[in-house]
Amino acid sequence: MSGRDRSATASRDVLYELYKSSYRNDTAIVVVQQVGQIARFLLDMKEGDYVLTPAADSESLHYGQLETDPSYFHSAGDDGCPFQQRRRVRWEQSVLKRSELSVPFQNTIRSMLTVFAVSHKD
Repeated sequence: MSGRDRSATASRDVLYELYKSSYRNDTAIVVVQQVGQIARFLLDMKEGDYVLTPAADSESLHYGQLETDPSYFHSAGDDGCPFQQRRRVRWEQSVLKRSELSVPFQNTIRSMLTVFAVSHKD
């Protein structure tokens, strides 16, 4: 499922069937979790949404905003990056320190999910 361009995929139902056909041995719980992650990445993320990713030192967070829709694109992976399904992000030059963020926000970003919504607006 990961090697193909998914830009034409329009619904979770389609993703669910594609995932199930590619990973037949996964349990129902794993399928639902994985399809949820893929759907949030492919279908739910929109222009202007913030993206956080940990730096190598794990105390710092890189952050940016999704660029103009459609920000999703498929790459052949010939640039050395192993991920072919991608989003365009305008990264800020500065980093955030985890310790400077509120405790509730720190707890939220410790989620086991790769893609999730953060409801703390401040």
